[in-house]
Amino acid sequence: MECQFNAARLRMLLKLFVCLSKVNEEVYFDIGATGWKLRTLNSSQSVFAAFKIDKEEFFDYYRITDNRLVKKFKVLSRSCIQICKSTSSVDSCHCRLTTGKEPHLVFELTSIGGQLRKQHILRIEECEVFQAVYNRNSTLLRVVTEANPIVECLSTLGSKMDDCQLTLLAEGLQMASPLPSTPAFLGGFSSSASASEKTHVQLRS
Repeated sequence: MECQFNAARLRMLLKLFVCLSKVNEEVYFDIGATGWKLRTLNSSQSVFAAFKIDKEEFFDYYRITDNRLVKKFKVLSRSCIQICKSTSSVDSCHCRLTTGKEPHLVFELTSIGGQLRKQHILRIEECEVFQAVYNRNSTLLRVVTEANPIVECLSTLGSKMDDCQLTLLAEGLQMASPLPSTPAFLGGFSSSASASEKTHVQLRS
């Protein structure tokens, strides 16, 4: 597998890896003909997160070089995060899977102007990628919304919080943080501080 993407996509990958690291320290890669699937599962197998990266939307070019390559493997999320943090002078990133007894995932960062290249070699561990044990389309309750309002709500609740409580109400979805924050109103979302110093942000249905 060989692919290339620009610095903006590298920053996007950083956000994905940071999100996955909140669930588990390992990231599971599933490399396919249509792109990447990134997954992780916590130790008690009660929470999982998954992202699909489409080759047409994300990569400048993408190809499978050898069908014998390991396509399902895991790496440490912190290693991926450290690589993706180096974006200040990066123009593009070339990524490939190596063959052999000990395959590796290689990231090669090229600076603006192409004068400097930095290579990161990650040791991978072949494994079977887990699948969800339920069908999300058959669940009784689903909340679907655009990403931007959620981001605005989280920024209103406070950037230093470690967790956020979601409560599904008849009139909408309520997000609560144990940290005090300035009340605000964000188009369709309302927030207010309660006596327990919790901040609530509500999405009205």
